[in-house]
Amino acid sequence: MPSRLLTGLAAFVVLSAQVVRSVTVAADEAAVNRRATLPPVVALAVEFDGEGVVSASQAGLSPLSLRTEIVNPHAVAFAPDGRSVLVCGGEPGQTGRIEIFGWPVSDHVTGTARQSFQVGGDSLYAAAWSPDGGLIAVAGLDGFGRVLDVATGHERTRLSGHSRGLTGIGFLSPQWLVTAGLDGSVRLWNATSGELQRTLANHSGAVTGLTIGPPREPAQLRLAASFGDDRTVRLWQPGIGRLVRFVRLPSKPLAVIWLSENVQATEHGELLAVACRDGQVRIVSVDTAEILVERPVIDGPAYCIAAQDAAKRLVVAGHHGQIASVRLTDLLKKPDARN
Repeated sequence: MPSRLLTGLAAFVVLSAQVVRSVTVAADEAAVNRRATLPPVVALAVEFDGEGVVSASQAGLSPLSLRTEIVNPHAVAFAPDGRSVLVCGGEPGQTGRIEIFGWPVSDHVTGTARQSFQVGGDSLYAAAWSPDGGLIAVAGLDGFGRVLDVATGHERTRLSGHSRGLTGIGFLSPQWLVTAGLDGSVRLWNATSGELQRTLANHSGAVTGLTIGPPREPAQLRLAASFGDDRTVRLWQPGIGRLVRFVRLPSKPLAVIWLSENVQATEHGELLAVACRDGQVRIVSVDTAEILVERPVIDGPAYCIAAQDAAKRLVVAGHHGQIASVRLTDLLKKPDARN
């Protein structure tokens, strides 16, 4: 099963919003002991304005709490207009659940879900909003992808074809969906009919995540990045069935994001930021699949990563509730320039 898939004992989880502005480092033994009691942070999402960061774990962080009934969260995502945020997860082997909250929520107010949907027969591992915000696509560990109507929660389309659980899903365009699964495949679907268009099976192990690149014209040339147990990040053009290039990393990738918004601020072209099991962040060139830099950010597995402030700052979270922040420009500096 995916290493980020964690089963907890809490009756609920708390999401919290905070602006992460500096790397957090334990200063003494007592601080280390306190940190060791915290559950891992398993998902991050950045507010529409690029400032606040919402994190999901089984304990939560202050000052702002959204109380849910989802025992095991796996993903958090803001709607395209930034006025709603969803969390998905569920009970392993029993049911999946989505909860949607209005956003923002006033300080010191505990928000409750505006909508709550029970979905499928296993946890939901990933979710994505449609470009217009009217639909949500979810990846279920029961082996199905589903497209749901946001207003009613009704299932519009079911994606059936993966032989094992789904771990990633995203809209390539309003008409096309891409999924990734533990069966080692990446698949392209018609988002309306649910018809399978093609299967891409170059990974040599389970695919544990997927992220869609920035829009391109025509939409068939838009890139997607998948990653998995074979320690590779693979760049695809799913619309035409092409594996563009791949990179094999020293440590298993656990989360990947695109840094396209900040391309003009670097000399390296389009970039990926990869959070890995060894706690390091690796910056990878989309054009060459070269690892440009690798740097330790947290102690232990880095389960999730997000980009703040137009991708000028990366927020990394994971093991023992750690959340750290680092400037992209600092990451890209040559070692002698940091001293």
